[in-house]
Amino acid sequence: MNNIYQILYLQNLQKQRILEIFKNGNNQNKLIEGRKETKETKETKETKETKETKETKEDKENRINIIKKDIPLQSNENSDLIRKNQHETIIKIIEMQKNNKNYIDYLNSLKIIRRFNNVHEGSQSVELLEGYIVKKKCLQNSFGHFLFQNEVNSLKKLQGYPHFPQLVAFDSDKLIIYMTYCGETISSQNLPKDWTKQLENIYKILNILNINSNDMSIRNTCCLGDELKIIDFGLNTKFRKDIKESILDLTRQINTLSNSRIDEKEINYKSYIEYYPNWESKLKTYEEFINNYIKLQNQHLQRKTKQKNK
Repeated sequence: MNNIYQILYLQNLQKQRILEIFKNGNNQNKLIEGRKETKETKETKETKETKETKETKEDKENRINIIKKDIPLQSNENSDLIRKNQHETIIKIIEMQKNNKNYIDYLNSLKIIRRFNNVHEGSQSVELLEGYIVKKKCLQNSFGHFLFQNEVNSLKKLQGYPHFPQLVAFDSDKLIIYMTYCGETISSQNLPKDWTKQLENIYKILNILNINSNDMSIRNTCCLGDELKIIDFGLNTKFRKDIKESILDLTRQINTLSNSRIDEKEINYKSYIEYYPNWESKLKTYEEFINNYIKLQNQHLQRKTKQKNK
């Protein structure tokens, strides 16, 4: 089943069935209680029924939240449809910015499709919104503020490059980051055939941009269609180690998945590279700029040294 809306429709049917079972169970309990307590006054019964109705509504809301929470999407999710929805949402936000409209309120008004369980200790919550936008809220403390600043600064640099979330918006007061959804956590079922080549490109981008998540692991590696995605840059610049070492660690971990990789299924989506046609030329331009900057800086230091020696 490739259409994500069909998946969500089936999930809604499942919710309704569970709620019907729950409701029927409560009705049976009321009949049993009625037989036991025949001397209850009409007023007492009405008060109790009102209380039970309120409890049922609360339980119903809780059950809906539990059902929504961390339900993985199918491994053959339609990545083209996801990217299309993301693009439409981003275009709408850009238009709202141009017209000086509050796009943060718009993002907060989007329905929650899914709540993620496995969140970083510095995060309060991570939710998937309509339009496949991830809303990540950091804790309102010094560590949460540190993670927020690091992730925002990293995603700004990574904007327009493949293999990473694209920054949509952020709220500095509430420490909330809005970014594109990157697919499911990597596994033997969704591992791309050319994953080693993709890791080479990831290393190239991070090395030139001088970014290292310092938490590169299978837990923070996702796959959308045929594209590997590295997520969570909150620890960038802290506990720093060489980016090459981080990539090698991740390669060793993915190797265990590669050994049990399932047979390749028929691809029913565009290659991810079609969505990033100019990333290599953009990276090359940035690399040349950095190299020229370093060269000029070295020449300046050499001149200053010569002047001191005279």
